[in-house]
Amino acid sequence: MHTRKRKGDKKMLKKFMVLAIGVIMVAGIMTGCGSKKSDEELQKDIINSAIDKADQVPATGDTNEDYEKGDFKYNSAGEIIGLTDEGNEKETITIPKGKNVISTLLTRKSKAKELNFEGSVDPDYDMSYMSDPHSNLEKVVYPEGIETVSREFAYCSKLKEVVLPSSVKELEGFAFSDAESLEKINLEDTQIEIVRQGTFLDCEKMTEIHLPDTVKKILEYAIPKNVVDIYIADNTEGGWFSDDIIHDNEGTKVRIHMKQGSASDQYYAKTFSESTKFEVVYD
Repeated sequence: MHTRKRKGDKKMLKKFMVLAIGVIMVAGIMTGCGSKKSDEELQKDIINSAIDKADQVPATGDTNEDYEKGDFKYNSAGEIIGLTDEGNEKETITIPKGKNVISTLLTRKSKAKELNFEGSVDPDYDMSYMSDPHSNLEKVVYPEGIETVSREFAYCSKLKEVVLPSSVKELEGFAFSDAESLEKINLEDTQIEIVRQGTFLDCEKMTEIHLPDTVKKILEYAIPKNVVDIYIADNTEGGWFSDDIIHDNEGTKVRIHMKQGSASDQYYAKTFSESTKFEVVYD
C-alpha cells in the first residue's frame, strides 16, 4: 500500500512540475506583445497543453509493463526474462550484477557461445533458467559466490567448457549428465567433497579429470567412460572411492596420477594399485 502511494505521489509531482511550467509560460505571454487571442484563451490553451504533456510523462518504476535495455528484456520488477534482438546476436552474454534470470535466457535463436556474470552472487543464486539444452552455448563461467551446482546445464549438447569458482562446495548428482560435448571442467579449483553418481554421465568427450584436495568420496558412475586420466591433488587425505567410479569403460585401465610421498600417495596408492581397473602413476 505504501509503495503504491509513493509511486502515485511521484507521478502527481511530475504533473505538478509540468503544470507549473505552463503557468510560467502563461505569465510570460501575458506580459509580452499582443495577440489575436484574448489573454484568457491563451491561458486556457497553454494549460490544456501542459496537462496533456503531464499525462505523457512516464513515472520511473511506476509501470507494470515489460521493457528492453541493451541485451536484455526485463519485467516490471527488473528481473531478466529474455534477450532482445540485439542480445540474440551477441556471441558472449554477461549477466549484469544483481540481476536474476526468471525465464529461459539462451535458446536456439541465440547466437551466444559464452555466458559470464558481472560480480559475485548469493550462495543460493538460481541458475535454472540460463540455457535451453539446444542453445549454442559452448562455455559457461559460473559467478563467484555460488556454492551448489545443480542440473542447469545437463543435456546442453554443445557445451564444451565449464569454469567453476572457488566458492563451489557441491555438485548435485547428474549435474552435467548428457552434456555430450563437455571436455573441460576445473574441479581442482573448488571445495567439493563428493563427486556424486552420474555427475558426468555420458560426457563422452571428457578424457581427464583433476580433483581438488577436498574430495572425500567418488561415487558409482560419477566419471564418464572415456576418462583415462584422473589427477588427485597432493594434499588429499582420507575418504572413499568406489571401484565403479567409471561408467561402462569396457575394461580400459584408468591412470591415477599423484605425487609420490604425498598425502594422496599415503592414503590412496594401495587402494588403487589393488584394483584391476586402475594404474597408479607418479608424476
